[in-house]
Amino acid sequence: MRGQAFRIEAYLNEYGALYDKLPLHAFCWKQIEGDPLPLDYLQLWDCISYDITVIKKAQLQSMKCKFKSKSGGWVYGEYLFTVDSCHPDFNVLDTGLSEDIEDHKSFNIIKCDNGQFAAQPNNRLIVLEPSSNPKELKMPDFRVATKRWSVETDSKWALGSTNTVMYE
Repeated sequence: MRGQAFRIEAYLNEYGALYDKLPLHAFCWKQIEGDPLPLDYLQLWDCISYDITVIKKAQLQSMKCKFKSKSGGWVYGEYLFTVDSCHPDFNVLDTGLSEDIEDHKSFNIIKCDNGQFAAQPNNRLIVLEPSSNPKELKMPDFRVATKRWSVETDSKWALGSTNTVMYE
């Protein structure tokens, strides 16, 4: 639900029931080690759209990673998949932020080593791949994307006045 934390549906096999609207911190993949991280550490941003796309980035599948928590420490885990937001219909007024370049957020789902799951944006996540990462990683300091890019801006490639398909 837009403007709220992820809500997830779970199948409870001992009851044969579906239980829904559970936040991310209600789930664990093993007994939680130590103090559990609160919901706002596991997911920094509320959902920005009712419409999502689930992406499995094959290159990152099962890779170890770490993310910067709100307290400044690192939380280690394993990349699972990414949830990305979108606005589905240009015929409907877009009142959300999913199509806004500066505010668009992806949620990378992480299976945390402590037993919890997290949904972290790209800018808080570092992928740890020993076969391709250098021994000393640079600390990222990238600027926020603010420009809308397009390649269809030059009229010399326009074909609207001809039935040919080849460019001269």
